[in-house]
Parts: sequence; structure tokens; C-alpha cells
Amino acid sequence: MSAFDAILIGHDTLTREAGRLMIEAGHRVRAVVTRAEGVREWALAEGLPVIAPGPGLAALLPDADWLLSVGNLDILAPEVLARAARGAVNFHDGPLPRRAGLNVPVWAILAGDADYAITWHLIEGGLDEGPVLVQRHFEIAADETALTLNGKCFAAALESFPEVLAALAEGRRGRPQDLGLRHLHRRNDRPPHAGRIDPAAPVAGIVRLVRALDHGDYPNPVGTARLVTGAGWFTATRAEPAAGDGAAGVVLDADAAGLVMMAGDGAVRLSGLRDVAGRSVPADRMARPGEVIARPDGTEDATLALALKDEGHWRAALAAQVPAAVPLPGGVKGDAPLTASFDLALDADAALARFAAMIAEGDERGPVDFALARGRGGLLSDRVPVRFDDEPGFPAALAAARARQPFPGDLVLRLGMAHETLPVALSDDPEAGLLPGTALTFAAREGRARLVACPDRITPAAFALIAARLKDRLAGGSGLSPEDRALIDAANATGVAVVPAVIDTLIAAQAARMADATALICEDRSLTHAQVQQAANRIANRLIAAGVRRGASVGLFLHRSEMLPVAALAIWKAGAAYLPLDPSYPPDRLAHYLGDSGAELILTSGDLAPLLPDHKARVLLVEDAGDDATAPAPRATPADAAYVIYTSGSTGTPKGVVVEHRQVANFFAGMDARIPRDGDATWLAVTSLSFDISVLELFWTLARGIRVVIAGENDRAMVARAAADGAPADDDFSLAALIRRHGVTHLQCTPSMAHMLATNEVSRAALASLRHLLIGGEALAGSLVADLQRASPAQITNLYGPTETTIWSSTGPAQAEAAVSPVGTPIANTQFHILDAGMQAVVPGVAGELWIGGAGVARGYLGRDDLTARAFVADPARGRIYRTGDLARWRADGSVDFLGRIDGQVKLRGHRIETGEIEAALTACDGVRQAVAVLRDSALVAYVTGAGAEAALKAQLGRSLPAYMVPARIVTLDALPLTPNGKIDRKALPAPVTARPAAAPLAAGDAGGVQRRIAEVWAQLLGVSGIAARDSFFDLGGNSLLAVQVHRDLRQAVGVAGLSITDIYRFPTLAALAARIEALIAPAPAAPVVPEPGADSRADAMARRRALRARRGA
Repeated sequence: MSAFDAILIGHDTLTREAGRLMIEAGHRVRAVVTRAEGVREWALAEGLPVIAPGPGLAALLPDADWLLSVGNLDILAPEVLARAARGAVNFHDGPLPRRAGLNVPVWAILAGDADYAITWHLIEGGLDEGPVLVQRHFEIAADETALTLNGKCFAAALESFPEVLAALAEGRRGRPQDLGLRHLHRRNDRPPHAGRIDPAAPVAGIVRLVRALDHGDYPNPVGTARLVTGAGWFTATRAEPAAGDGAAGVVLDADAAGLVMMAGDGAVRLSGLRDVAGRSVPADRMARPGEVIARPDGTEDATLALALKDEGHWRAALAAQVPAAVPLPGGVKGDAPLTASFDLALDADAALARFAAMIAEGDERGPVDFALARGRGGLLSDRVPVRFDDEPGFPAALAAARARQPFPGDLVLRLGMAHETLPVALSDDPEAGLLPGTALTFAAREGRARLVACPDRITPAAFALIAARLKDRLAGGSGLSPEDRALIDAANATGVAVVPAVIDTLIAAQAARMADATALICEDRSLTHAQVQQAANRIANRLIAAGVRRGASVGLFLHRSEMLPVAALAIWKAGAAYLPLDPSYPPDRLAHYLGDSGAELILTSGDLAPLLPDHKARVLLVEDAGDDATAPAPRATPADAAYVIYTSGSTGTPKGVVVEHRQVANFFAGMDARIPRDGDATWLAVTSLSFDISVLELFWTLARGIRVVIAGENDRAMVARAAADGAPADDDFSLAALIRRHGVTHLQCTPSMAHMLATNEVSRAALASLRHLLIGGEALAGSLVADLQRASPAQITNLYGPTETTIWSSTGPAQAEAAVSPVGTPIANTQFHILDAGMQAVVPGVAGELWIGGAGVARGYLGRDDLTARAFVADPARGRIYRTGDLARWRADGSVDFLGRIDGQVKLRGHRIETGEIEAALTACDGVRQAVAVLRDSALVAYVTGAGAEAALKAQLGRSLPAYMVPARIVTLDALPLTPNGKIDRKALPAPVTARPAAAPLAAGDAGGVQRRIAEVWAQLLGVSGIAARDSFFDLGGNSLLAVQVHRDLRQAVGVAGLSITDIYRFPTLAALAARIEALIAPAPAAPVVPEPGADSRADAMARRRALRARRGA
């Protein structure tokens, strides 16, 4: 036996496995030809050349001994076959010559075949006519479905492939086929009546039809078993004989167990019933007892025959579709559609092209797809996808789409895409109204056009803006319409008079007005405004005596106490800027802050001084301040630095942002207009000084006479370590106790901290006494807003802003009805510019990069002129603006949606994915409170808190997200890890292998230990723990490739040779598979194990089908 080399062509899991077996046997794969991403990734990992199929393929191929076509349905051109010197071999999933062609498992079951085979044959002569190298025979079970028979074929292919390799190495040429026995099944062959169930057919024939067309959660290339009633058409995935008598077609019963009707020779029960959208349907919604199901009349066959000519085109178009985005989404429950009419000077198709161009504008995903209305539906779809590449070429695309027959109405269901309705539609009938299921439909014909919107998905204000923009575009306009410009200008009309000031002078002036009022409280200590000024003056005078220069940076290394804001105030009074050094930060990070900032002096305490990292600055202890409480003469100006705060180093070395007093003074004016305050207002300060939002808590409050309660070091630390230590304790200084004891009215925190407070019984109760809850620093989920509203009557405000534009740049009321709450409108003297890559304003509703201008824009990055020049740009029309790196869009009400970081985009299998979109969809799922999505080891992993089984969450996501955006794993945590600033710490998220919560651990004696051994194999392959008896291999992350591995490992682990790979599919749960294995190894005949009705948990089957397709990567 000699080694050989080969070209491997295929697009399936089987292709990968064949390649692996070939390499293990000592043969060489010269190149892999595939369009499947999973096969491509495997080949690249093996260091193999990968070539995409298509025109000119032969010229790209190397020479080889053999060509192996495995998991490939493409007919190979003679010039491609000629690259193999010794010949080509094809895998065929049927018994040759008896069943040649395509989809043969379906036809074998329909015909009632009792035996079956897979065939490896040489590619010679006509289709599937070459000599047979290897054939593997097996029985067709009485309850076989297309799914299970395909599984048997997969297993037989793998088991027989080593024999194929041996035959090729030995030079065997196979045995000729007896072509007189040949039966060829073509791609467009379909069962009678396109799969519609004929009530006059025999029961056995109906049962075979349903089983033959049941492909489980995999794509179905043939059709569905459909039942047409007065309520429409429905599909059935299970059928069995039933008791009853009567005329054919009469419905005998319709209940939870299914629909029973009379057939030609008895009664049949149909179950696993679904509608055209893939939703489970109770039988009594389909038909009532006594109703007569009509027989097919033959017209469907002719209609379908025409449609099948174009099905391949539509199948490819549907699989590749990228839905055009709904502009300005977000509606309220309404009854009547929103409409606008237009007179057209343009040709109708040119008008449709102009509309499509407007909708696709700014979409960075590339070409997008619209739904083109076609006919009335029924057997054929009432819409087809049409792709928009550019406006000039779109009329031709419309004409091409109209020239093809619509596809069969069940095609989207068979592809697992029933929930992927294209949301924006085009029509040539202005009288037809909204295409069902769409958010927006635009129709144009002969001088008139009409725009219709669903009020549940688009608000009247948004619709008015879209209609005005469309009117402008139809008249030849481009870019922003006058109405668009007016909306943006109104949102940015934030000019107010603000006197430039130094912050410590504002605080001193307020202190003079209320000297004896309590200013600061920490634990059992307090200071009046006068005492704050005196203490700050003493430290300031000591700093000045120590030679601190105006504008210098002074490190502030103190525990959280009432002295922390006092010391910062003292640094201001000395004319310097404070540099926060949080004692909880790693020493290396603090050393970088000190070295990079060039801090001249560090203000600290005696107990902390020994903990300072290596540095070159002088050290001054607050205990050594002295007795001089005289207010020093003002030293700083409004243009001097107030603080230097280092931003996260997620994109490189941390950078120090220099913020000036005048920018802070403007921020104070902005907050005056947005945050209500009463005479008894009390603010609970919980944020580290290293987080710039502490300026609002500690200094705006002092400047406005609001009493501040400072959460001490231990109380604040509870927030960051909540994931490890649990919820806040109900002690004298817990956050809940502080709120209650001091009558706290205002609290500012991140969404992560708000979630933590809302999930603890004690702190949740304390939230009820708040009047104002301000939340920012992360995207605020609408579900969290709703929960907080249930917990507290407080006014909840969402805030947004980067450090570089001085704390918060916009605020707005938090909205529970939005997946992610908008971030509101710009504050005083602040302008938002949402721009495209060419620095042009994007229209409202279109995502762009957010740039911020106005009086809050910081000086820049300390000592980093290069970075400052890139991020802070002098724009001729807009002034000096800061590039946030955030994606945003204008809403119809002038507020802004935050859509995530531009650098938060990830790319997976060629798709650009915004993790923020996945997180928003997860938080909208039942029971989920928080969600984070990350890319880990080339797979999407989501982490959630709250309730919800992984499989159920994936099914819910599958209804709103494309398959490639459904995470491979969803890990439930008690709490998400937080940074010291209270934001989610993505770097601390655990690996999925350790994150899955235990679910009903197995008892020692369960199923004689078989369950435990299966669970061990699954755990090792899938990287999960705590596997429960009802857990499904596929819902835990299994796929076709892993099914092969688990089958191989289980046969070794439990010592049962009779276990087939089909059993992994037929018995997917741990308990069912264990029972199957016990039946195989039992010494005496055991009662048969009934396969699990995979489709009875099929309420969400279509979403699972999409997820499984994405997971198996082929």
C-alpha cells in the first residue's frame, strides 16, 4: 500500500473528517476547495491551501494523484477532474445504481425501502454512473426520518472511508454498476402535490411523506409535509395511525395531541404542527372537528414546476441576504398604519431606487436586501429579496427579480429563516398598503407613490422625518433634508452664558453662604462648609510653602474619607491640578501615572505613604498641613488644569486627560439645567476619584450646597467585589444603610452597580427612598430601567460622556421601552456631530461616529501631542471637536442612541458584528438582567445574570438576530465582574468551561453509572460542567463534528460497539442516550427506547435550526 496525494473538494463536516482521516493515514492533501467557513478554518489550521470554488477553478488547482469529492453536490468540470492523474472519487449518500442523484434518503423513505446504502464511486461517465469502490449497507428503520437516515449515512461514510483510502492506495478500480437498475432523482424532483398531504391517500403513505420530509433542525432541500385547511397552510413533522372512521378528509379531533383526520384507508394523527413562520400551532387553530380537508386539485404541481426553476437562485439569495436597516426604529402600539403620498416626476423604478438608496445610506455592511412584493402568497411566497448595490443599477435588479418566479412559500421555513423577514419592502402597488411583517413599505407606479409604516415599529415623529427626507430625495435632494438639518440644529442649540471660573472659588462662594451647614459626611464623621474651607486652606498653604507651581500635577493618594475632597480642593487652591491615585490600583499602574504625569509632589497620609510605588516626587502628608487656615490668594485661572485623569489602557498605554477649570465650570452649568435639587438634597458619593464622574458627586454638589455622604473605602469596594462576595451587607455603613440613615435623595452610579443594588433585597428597598437616580458609564438596558422603576419612584436619568469632553456631555430621561436607553441631548454649550468617514453629517437614524464639540472639550492628553492631534481636531465649520470612537445615531426626537464602540466591533466568519446589539437582544430576553458579549477563541460567548436556560435564550435570540450573531455559549453568572469604577470588567469574565452553573448534579447511581460516563465525555468535549439528565448534547454546544467525536469516545468509554452515530441525533439528551446505551448492553431483550420527539420541543425549533447551522460551520 503506497501513500498518495489528493485534492479535497467539499462543503460539509464530512469533508473535514475525511481530510483528517486521510492525513492520519499518511496521505497528503494538496489543496482544499470549499465555500464552507468551518471547512476553511480547519484547512487553514492544518496549514493546507484553501481555494474557493468558482470560474477558473482548474487553473488554481495543483496537480495530484486523486481528487476526492466529499460533501460536494457541485458537478465538477472536466478540466477540474483532469488535475487528478489517477482519477476522482465521489461520496454518494445512497445505494447505487438503485438511487442516483440528489436527496435520495427522501425518496427511499417515500418509496418504503427497507434497506439502504452509501456509495463511494469513481467519477466516470454520467452523473453517479462510475464504478463502485466501496459500499456500506444498512436497514431503514420503521420510524426512520430524513434526519435519522442522513445521520446513518454520515456515520457509514466515516466508517467506510478508511476502506476507500486503502482501495485508492492499492490501485483498485471498483466494479461497474448495472445501469439497467438505475433510478435518477433530480434536484427539482418533488413529492406529489409539492408535499401537500392528500387526505385520500393511504395512512401509510401519509406517514411516510411526513417522515421523508422531516429534516429536523437541518436545512430541508425538498419540501415540507403541508396540510391546507380553511385557516391556511401548516406543516406537520410527525404522523402516526389513529383510530376512527368516516369519509376521507373529515377532521375527527383537534387537541393538544394533534389533529386526527380520516385518510383513504383509516385515520391518521398529525402533530408537530407549525405555521409558515415556524411557530408551533395548536391543532384547534387549524381546523375544527367535522371540517373537511380538501384534496389537492393538481394546479399546485404546475405552479411549483415553474417556481422550481428559480428556487436555486432564491435559495442562494435568501442565505446571503443582509436586511436593510429600519431607519429611526422604535414605535408605540398603534392601530392604523402611518402613510404619506407623493407625486412622482420620476419613473416608478427610479423612485424605488431613490428610496432604497436613502435607506441604505451610511450602512457599512455593504449591499443590503429589500423585500419586493410579489403576488398574493399561498403556495408561492408573496415577496422575494432584491439586493441594492447602487442606485443606477437598481432598476435592472428589480426587473431581474420580477422576471423570476417567486419561490415556494415554505422555502424560508425549510432554510430555518422564517423569523428573518426583511423589514423594508418595495412594491409596485400603492393601494396594497403595508407588506405584512415589514416595518416600512414604499410603493411606486405611474406618477404616484406611497410610503406606509407600521406604528408598532416607527413613531409618527420618525415617520414624518423619513417622509420629508424621501420627498426631498425624490425631488433630487441629497444628504440632509431641511427637516433633518432642523432637527440636528435644534438639538445642538445649547448656547447659554457661563462665566469662566475656577472651581475652588465657586465652592468657596457657596461655603460663605452656608458656612455652618453640613457639607461632608463619612461614616460617623462630618464637616461643615466652613470646616471644609479651613481644612483645605491649611493643606493649600502647606503645598504653596512646599513650592507647588501653578498648573503642576499633584498626586492624591488617600483613602476614601471626608478628607479626600478636602485635599483635592486644597490642590486647586494651591493653583495645581490633582492626579488621583487610587490605593486599590496595582502599584505598576500608579507608577506609570506618576512617571508619565511628571507629578512634582504626592499628597498622602502617614499610613499610605509606605505603600507608594517607586517615584521621584516629593511626599507631603495631610497630617503635616499646619495651622494656617487663611485662604490663599487665588493662583489658578479658568484656563489652568483642574485634574489629570488616566483613561483605560484597553487600546494601549493609559493616557492622562487634562481637563481645565473652565470646562468643569461649563459642566456645572450643564448639570444645573438637568439635575433637580431641593433644599434638603443629599448626595451619596460612591465613585473613585480616579473616575471623572466623581467630580459631579463631590464638587458640583459642594458648589451648589448639596450635602454629600461619602461611601467609605469598604462600602465602595463592595461594588467592585460583588461578584465574588455577594450582595451588600446590611450593616451600619452599607450603601443601603447610608441611604436610609441620611435621607439620601441623589445617587449616581453605573448600570452595573444599579443592577447590583436592585438585585439585593435590602438595597432594593433603600432605592425606594431616592428622588433622583443618575446612571451612566455604560449602555443602559431598557430592562434594567424597567426593574429600577419597579423598585423606586426616583426620576432616572441616563448620562453619557467621555472623560475627554468633561464628565457627562448629554443627559436624558431613561427609557424602559427601548432595548438600550437613549443618552439624551447635549448639555450646555455642547454640540454633537455624528459623521461618516468623510466627516460629513449623517442623516438621523443612520449610524455614524460621534464627535463632540463645545465648551467641554478638554485640553488634550498630557505629554502626548501626537495622540491629542489625532483625537482633538480643529474643524473649520465645527470648531475644535473630539473623536469619541463611539457609534451613535440621531433619533427622531433629537436625542441620541449610543450604539457601542467602533472598536467594539468584532468580525466572525466574515461578518461584522456589534456586540452591543447582541447584548441589547439578550437583555430583552425573559429573565435576563445584564448581558455582555465577547469574542473568545473564534467564537461568540455571552455572559448573563438573572434566570434563563441557555437553550431557551438561544432560541429567543434566534427570533431577532441572524444565526451568526447567536452566541455559541451563553454563560450564566451570579454577577458580572466589575472594575473599581463600577464598570463591567470584561477581562475578568471567566472561561465558559468554568462558568456554567451546576444544574441538578447526577446522583451516584443514576442509570447504573452510564449517565455519569456520558456526562464525562460530553464535559471534556464541550467544555461544560454540571450536566443534567435533561440537557441536550446539541443545546450544550454540540454539532456534527463533535457528534462524530462523542460517538467515537462513547463507544470506548462504555464499551458498546452497537452504538451508532445516528443514536447521538435520535437520543440527544443525557437521560435518553443513557437509556439507549443500557438497552444495547442489556443481557436480555429490553423494551424499545422510543426516540425523543425532537420537534416537540419545537416551539423554538426554527431558531435552533439556525443556531445549529451556524455552529456546525458547513
